[in-house]
Amino acid sequence: MHENDLLMDISILYRSTQKFYDAQLKEYHLSYAQLPVLIMIYENEGIPLNEIVVRGDYDKGTISKTVKNLEALNYIRVDSSLRDKRAKALFTTEKTKQIMSQIYSIRRRWWKHLTSHMDNESFQTFVENTHDMAEVSKKISSRIENGAYYMEWKKMSLSAYEGKISSILYTGGCNFRCPMCTKKKYVFLKDEIDELKNEEIREFFRNKQNMIDAICIEGGEPFMHIHFLSSLREMKKLNYKIKIHTNGSYYEQLKTAIDQGLVDMISMSIHNSIKEYDTSIGMKGYNIDNIKKSVAYLLEGHIPYEFEIVLVKEYHTIQNVEQMANWLRGARRIVLSNYNENEDSIAKNLHPVSEDDFRIMKNIFSAQVEEVKVCYK
Repeated sequence: MHENDLLMDISILYRSTQKFYDAQLKEYHLSYAQLPVLIMIYENEGIPLNEIVVRGDYDKGTISKTVKNLEALNYIRVDSSLRDKRAKALFTTEKTKQIMSQIYSIRRRWWKHLTSHMDNESFQTFVENTHDMAEVSKKISSRIENGAYYMEWKKMSLSAYEGKISSILYTGGCNFRCPMCTKKKYVFLKDEIDELKNEEIREFFRNKQNMIDAICIEGGEPFMHIHFLSSLREMKKLNYKIKIHTNGSYYEQLKTAIDQGLVDMISMSIHNSIKEYDTSIGMKGYNIDNIKKSVAYLLEGHIPYEFEIVLVKEYHTIQNVEQMANWLRGARRIVLSNYNENEDSIAKNLHPVSEDDFRIMKNIFSAQVEEVKVCYK
């Protein structure tokens, strides 16, 4: 089955449209970018410049430049508005009026090519849906978001936060490409996946304070979301305990969340020894300074924490496990598990370490940290 990639399809459609119009408009010394503005002025003689900005969701600087270019080509003239002398009103010239029938013909030809495979009903549906998508995109681009993007939600769990009834939210997107990751859907996000509605999440937590003790947030990587700390502040106002699972690469955001009391428990994934770290996260040459800072900060004991380690035969040897144990010496707890491939694994044909090696590796960690908890996934 063909897997649609909406972002790529839109990019192809945009570039193909631009090529067609630029070629057809060349004799008029016009470009595809100028055409919608010229048509808007022709169909709304005397339209104020600001109205074009609003209707087309344009950047004001960009539209001012386009208007100047059209004026220089003698396609439009700029007068003072009769309603507001400070505003600019735009009119087409006689030169424009002489070519508009050809311009409309070019537009009709492109639409005929583009929709030749559609019947009339499909075409009308396409036009309506495209218009609706454009209107929604204008609203989204103009508003300030105030939360993280959550892709999945397990409303109740007895195991995610030890000793507490919790609800688990999963953010989408990750800055790593770990081959052993078994949550590919949170790394390579598809366009058709919808985020959960933040208002629905807020309403749930406002009404479940007698049933749920804690909120656990996993990913992906939660701290990569610009407004994640704002989301945490909202949750803490409702007096929930908060646990975050992170890869530790966003040290400043992690430290801020802890220092401001926005999180009660951190679970940080550790992928390998310092020397082998970049390979194990699928980012050859990646600078892990922020990860080392996060480890050091957690080891200082500012907050309850644990380091989560998944052992993979192809990536972990006795030697680099010893190096990991030395790095994490004195840690409060390590949660250790053996790799278990699933259908959502990024890399295929990776394997767990043998039972004997797992036992040896567990003992290596046990000698260096306070507690090793084995997790069977």
